[in-house]
Amino acid sequence: MVEQKIKFPVFDYQGFPILFALFMLGGMVFMSDLHDIESIILGILLFSLGALPMCAFLFHRRYIIRIDSSDHIIFGQQLTEKFDIKNRKIPICDLSYSTYEVTRSSRRFA
Repeated sequence: MVEQKIKFPVFDYQGFPILFALFMLGGMVFMSDLHDIESIILGILLFSLGALPMCAFLFHRRYIIRIDSSDHIIFGQQLTEKFDIKNRKIPICDLSYSTYEVTRSSRRFA
């Protein structure tokens, strides 16, 4: 059987990695002051607030699988190839879709 898998990112916000990177950078700046224990703790906290969501942003994916000649489609989420967070198996006959047409006005306001 052939497994066809389509993966796509969960978070599509381009500003999140920049924000997480700033938290990580700020945490490293605070951790560089080795004489003050409070700044080291604050640095570890800031770095963690950036690093943990950054890992989720980089690795968390949604996917759709249809095994060849199967009557089911699997919708799921994974953190890595080996670690599935959750998945749902739905019969193809239960799936439906709808379309809509976007109409734009040709009038321009000056």
